[in-house]
Amino acid sequence: MCIFTCLPTFQKKEEKRAKLAEAAERRQKEAASRGILDVQSVQEKRKKKEKMEKQIATSGPPPEGGLRWTVS
Repeated sequence: MCIFTCLPTFQKKEEKRAKLAEAAERRQKEAASRGILDVQSVQEKRKKKEKMEKQIATSGPPPEGGLRWTVS
C-alpha cells in the first residue's frame, strides 16, 4: 500500500496544478490588458455595452410607426 508514501507526491501534484492555474490566469489578465492604458475604464465600457445590448434584446421589437430606413 502506498497510502503514506504516495501522499506527499499527491500534495506536490496538487500544489503544482494550483500554481499552473494561477499562472494561466495571470497570463490571461496580462494578455487582455496588453496595449490598454486604463484597463478599468475599458472594463466599465464593456459592461455598459453588454447591459445596453441585453436591454435591447429583452425589450422586444420596436413599435410600429418608429423610424424607418429607406435606401434609394
